[in-house]
Amino acid sequence: MTSLVRSLRALVGVELRLFLREPTAMFFSIAFPLILLLFVGSIGATDEVAPGIRFIDTYMASMVAVTAANVGIMGLSIHVAENRSRGALKRYRLSPLHPAVFFGAQFITAAVTVTVSLLGLIVVTLVLYGLSSTANWPAFLASALGVLVVTVAWGVLLGGLRLPMRSVQVVSAAVFFVMFFSSGAALPRQSFPDWLQAIVQWNPLAIANDLLVFTYSGYGEVDAARLFALTLSTVVVVIATTLTFDWEGRSS
Repeated sequence: MTSLVRSLRALVGVELRLFLREPTAMFFSIAFPLILLLFVGSIGATDEVAPGIRFIDTYMASMVAVTAANVGIMGLSIHVAENRSRGALKRYRLSPLHPAVFFGAQFITAAVTVTVSLLGLIVVTLVLYGLSSTANWPAFLASALGVLVVTVAWGVLLGGLRLPMRSVQVVSAAVFFVMFFSSGAALPRQSFPDWLQAIVQWNPLAIANDLLVFTYSGYGEVDAARLFALTLSTVVVVIATTLTFDWEGRSS
């Protein structure tokens, strides 16, 4: 167990250093949500979407969902594919390193990134508008962690597909933007036709977004059926990953 923890700590250090050397990843994971919060969130920031609930309260929570999706679905999938194209995954597979160490390091690195982004969002919101008075902080932080599990699972699945790296980039971008634009974080789902609303409410990122908005601001609700669907879909994604993950890179 000690050697496992030591290996995990060392790999996390490597992954964090690699992340810091990628200015594009840093921008979209940390700076971009802050920019959206400052510009988009400032439009009617203090307008009430419901009694006692401001627009900025719902938008800040949505930016946490967007950050988790950006880090997990987009960033992690491409990072895994790049590792495979360089032969790093094959070396991991042939080394004594347990696969759980590799996947654990990816999750911890993603968690650190999302935490830094979340702290930035909280500080900016606090300074400019004040934090939500209805926030359930334990539930909100637990929800943020759960949402990160969901997006990291998707990122590992997409990055592990037996596809060339360019194809993984295209597929992960397509999945991200479909989830993003139908989640309610980009456009209000209430503006969609009724038939489309009925479909996109089961989008994993839509459920994640609603959960974060509800636990932070008290706006809206997430019923047990949708939470069960989110959990079940994530389990299916994890199982699919174990069956399809490509360590060898035969098609890269």
